[in-house]
Amino acid sequence: PLQLSRKLNQVLFEGENFTVTFDDRSGLLSSWLVDGKEFLQNGPAMNFWKAPNDNDLGYKMPELLEVWRHAAYNATLIDFQVTEPTKGKAIVSTGHQLEHNLGMVKIIYGRCSNRLPICNRRPFTSGFAKSWPYDDPSKTI
Repeated sequence: PLQLSRKLNQVLFEGENFTVTFDDRSGLLSSWLVDGKEFLQNGPAMNFWKAPNDNDLGYKMPELLEVWRHAAYNATLIDFQVTEPTKGKAIVSTGHQLEHNLGMVKIIYGRCSNRLPICNRRPFTSGFAKSWPYDDPSKTI
């Protein structure tokens, strides 16, 4: 069964042969251990910038949209919710305010299968951020 525990600045979900840890100060996934082996060098991070191509350079995209290059670097955690595991499933939901009032991003992590945590990113006020391909947190990747 999936177990929830809390330690200093950490929320841990433990199951058979794995532990998934969230940092409750940033709201981000910080560790994913399977059979004692760490699967993350760094947890996932928000990024709203793409490397410019020739067309982007032609209309000065890097200068015009520079604010998006670092929009998530100092995002502020404004919401962090954790559900108690039920039938082997749990949800961690976070809300982040981007710098320069560019918008807010909601990130939903779910324990929806016996093997993999999934991450569903969905903006809830900014039209510029793209959604993760799965809008339903019950879907697994």
